[in-house]
Parts: sequence; C-alpha cells; structure tokens
Amino acid sequence: MRYDRSNWGGRLADTYLQTQRILPREWLELDSLEAISMMVEAGLGVSLMPDWRSPLFDNLRVARLPLPNAPSREIGLLRPRNAPSGRLIEIVLDAIRS
Repeated sequence: MRYDRSNWGGRLADTYLQTQRILPREWLELDSLEAISMMVEAGLGVSLMPDWRSPLFDNLRVARLPLPNAPSREIGLLRPRNAPSGRLIEIVLDAIRS
C-alpha cells in the first residue's frame, strides 16, 4: 500500500524507493496514514510511510522498522515576531528540546 504521492510524505517515500531501486507491487494508494496502518495490521500488505507519532499506533499490532539511508525532515516553530506569549513559546521550545 502506498502513501499518496501527492502528499509530502508520500513523495518522500516514493523518492526513497526510487533511490534504493525498489519496485514495489502496489495495489492501493491512500492519503490516510491511519487507514494504511489499520490495513497493515489486518495483514493486507506493508507500507513505507513517515515515522509518524500518533496514539493510534499504541494499540496497533504493527512493527516499525528503521530504514537505512532514510531521509529525515526538519521542523521548526513559526510565531509572530511581536507575540505577547514569549514565555509560553519558551516553555514549548524547552519541552521539545528535552
């Protein structure tokens, strides 16, 4: 099962497959990570998708395997320059760093 290539994560997975010269036998392309995960749990196939954190995965019987040479994604925090909640933003940043 393929994560939809019109999504950022699906394009990233597709690029990884191409660079590794992997040609999967795909039978379905979905844009729902939740649906893909539940279908994998049901034994309907496997999927290459972002290492996405969700409480949903706590209850699924699926294995998450790291990939060699997998691309990574950097994220950042965007806020207004004149945000009056500067202290709150610092608390969030401290929580992310720890």
